[in-house]
Amino acid sequence: MALFPNSMYSGEKAKPYRDETLVDLEKKPIFNNNIVSPLRGIDPNAREFFLSSNKDASQIVTFSDNCLRWGNIQKQKFNTMLVEPLSKFGDQRISISSSRNVICIHSKNAFKTVEIPWSYDDIDKHMSFGFQSEVFRFNNKSNIRQILFHPRAINDNTAVILFEDDTIVLFDIDTRNEIVLNKREGSFGFNGKVTDIKSMTFSKDGLTLYLLSVTDGGDIYAMYPCLPDKIIMETSELKRARDKAVLLYDSLETDTRDDVKRNVIRQYKFISNMYLENSKSKNTEFNVETSFRIVQPQGPFTISPYPTDLYETNAREIHQIDIGDSSEVYAVTFDNGAILILYQDEEMSMCWDSENYVHSNSMVLIERIDQFRNHGKLKIYDNFNERNHLLVMVEGRAGFDLINMLNWGHVLNKAVTDSDLSQIAKTSFTSEIKHMEGIKFQSSNCAIWRYKGKTGVIITGPGSIRAELLKLPQVIEEPCQAREDSPVLATETMRYKTNFSQPIKEIQALTTAYIRRCSNPFSEVIPADVRRKELSNAANEIQLEALTKLSSQLGNSIVQGESLGIMLHSRLLEQQFELTKQIKGTSDIIEKQDTLVDRYEEQIKVLATKMAKQDALIMRLVKLNQQVSKANVAALANDNTISDQEITWFKEIRNQIFKFNDFVHSQKALQEQLDFVKKELSKLHDRSHDTRSKTEREWSELRAILEGDAAVIKECNSELQKINTKIGV
Repeated sequence: MALFPNSMYSGEKAKPYRDETLVDLEKKPIFNNNIVSPLRGIDPNAREFFLSSNKDASQIVTFSDNCLRWGNIQKQKFNTMLVEPLSKFGDQRISISSSRNVICIHSKNAFKTVEIPWSYDDIDKHMSFGFQSEVFRFNNKSNIRQILFHPRAINDNTAVILFEDDTIVLFDIDTRNEIVLNKREGSFGFNGKVTDIKSMTFSKDGLTLYLLSVTDGGDIYAMYPCLPDKIIMETSELKRARDKAVLLYDSLETDTRDDVKRNVIRQYKFISNMYLENSKSKNTEFNVETSFRIVQPQGPFTISPYPTDLYETNAREIHQIDIGDSSEVYAVTFDNGAILILYQDEEMSMCWDSENYVHSNSMVLIERIDQFRNHGKLKIYDNFNERNHLLVMVEGRAGFDLINMLNWGHVLNKAVTDSDLSQIAKTSFTSEIKHMEGIKFQSSNCAIWRYKGKTGVIITGPGSIRAELLKLPQVIEEPCQAREDSPVLATETMRYKTNFSQPIKEIQALTTAYIRRCSNPFSEVIPADVRRKELSNAANEIQLEALTKLSSQLGNSIVQGESLGIMLHSRLLEQQFELTKQIKGTSDIIEKQDTLVDRYEEQIKVLATKMAKQDALIMRLVKLNQQVSKANVAALANDNTISDQEITWFKEIRNQIFKFNDFVHSQKALQEQLDFVKKELSKLHDRSHDTRSKTEREWSELRAILEGDAAVIKECNSELQKINTKIGV
């Protein structure tokens, strides 16, 4: 399905039969984007069409040309909200938080966040500002390479920003507080800072930030702990972290390095304080002091065995893959198309103030995938977060590939959970790879969908979108919601529904934004001395540069105006078609009105006959009910004799009452005997207490006599020593 009328792929021949679910998804109005000009849509780098889904894959969100759309994947209707552009010109990149509630829009030196209003409808212009943060600019720093939301931050309030100079900033969005990590101090030589960082990813627990450095080809470093200003941790997670800290503390020995001891002890105190606070108040949200957020990178990790042929190529990207409730692996891609699947086999300690820190930084090679080798550079889809699966694309090649690790992922997870490595002895660590041929363009974004009991992925590319089925295990059932095309019940009122590809509010907002932009002057101001000069002069390069900038801005305005015109033209055609359909429907109703009037009188007579018959049946049922009630009362009045079984039952009750009275008397006698025994025992206890007191008193007197004798002996010894001393003199 084309995102705009004159798509470069509109002439593509139709494929054979495809699943109707896929066709239905591709025709959803939320993916229709008439505001994009064909001139811009042909170039895949000219615009960014972002696509993602919420956690249960029941809702879809798209972002294109500063227009945010979201809606339930089962419905035709969607919501829209215009977002203030980050900059008038320049590329923008978009990422989404792990909670799927906030997106980040960033350029080379600025970023802003936008909350996705999943539960809101019909957001107006003034209300939309409440879902957007201000623009944060970093004019004094190098360009932004990558931005991640901290998965442990409350309300996605902390962003982790990687700059091209390898500086990492923990940015608190609410307070604008910055924690700078891996900062260059301006000194040359080996200073413990990680250089040439190309990619970063968080661990599954959100406490470790892994860094991929290409200084020596492909080294992995870690910042542990990487903490937001306000962290959320459940009781079970705190208990697990405390158990790790206790084990690390117990493993310390006398010959352990001082920096390791210092970091392990500090880790134990840090985790224990949160654990104790949680135990007392059941609190799961904690404020983190700045001193605990300033950490040092540790590593590099040893990778065993490391393929020797990969020393000649550079790593490209690192990605975390969930394989179970308590396990994870990491995928590292290389420029030659190779993929390494790594597992961290040792528990490392936290590191705060130790440079060049290395302690238990180890990973093992689980699997090497060479199927994409020498085919081109690989791209991993970050939004694809299915357990035991990885979705990759080879740049320059149509389609995408699904890597399925299920055959060994659950075995490894169970072995780690049970602490029994014998379970993986006979396991073949080989993943299944499936190439999806249906995609005939290079895709840029993807989202998981669950629809009509099926699971799949939606892929977007330059001017096109396509849905594909994925045979993933344990499909989560979609929420039970009424479909718009479901049959209307008898109690419902049928209402006519229009079906426009874009809501009128979105069109009005885009028109207002374009008018406001056209009313603004050019941002480029030509100095007066340059304006006065004729074009035919020796310094016309300055004039040409200014005119080029002005023409670029004017061209962008013209392109946006053309896009708006195409959108309005499409809307006009839709309204004409809708008006034609309504007129035709009205004409059909008028033609059928005479027939309905003629049949109305006949239906009234039939209804009156049926109602009279119904009243007669109701009266007959009432009389029958009265007769049955009288018969029941008479039967109860006549049945008053006592049977032999009832007489036997009453005799048994009398015997049981006599036995109960005998038991009461016996219990009273036994109670009196018990009271007498208690009194005798109390007397014996008092006598034994007096005897014990007398014995203790005699023992105290004996101790006093012995202490006096000891003092006399000590004094005699002192006198003897003095006499011996005098005799010796």
